[in-house]
Amino acid sequence: MIKLVAISRGLNGIGLAIVTPAIQSLVADSTVDSNRGVAFGWLQLTGNLGSIVGGLFAILIASKSIAGIPGWRIAFHLVALISVIV
Repeated sequence: MIKLVAISRGLNGIGLAIVTPAIQSLVADSTVDSNRGVAFGWLQLTGNLGSIVGGLFAILIASKSIAGIPGWRIAFHLVALISVIV
C-alpha cells in the first residue's frame, strides 16, 4: 500500500512540475505589466486556499466510513479524481 501512495505522490509531483510553469506563463502572457503582480497574487491565494480547504475537508472525512469505505481512502480518491479532471 505504501508503494502505491509513493507512486501516486511521485506522479502528482510530475504533474505539478508540468502544470505550474504553464499556468504561470499563461498568467504572465495574458496580463499587462502593471497588473501582473495582482494576477500572480490571486494565483497564489487560490492555490493556498485550495490546499487549506482540501486539508480541512480531508480531516473531516478521514475518520468517517462512507459506504463501507474508510474516509481516508475516499479523500485520496477524491484528490485523484480532481487531479485527473483538472
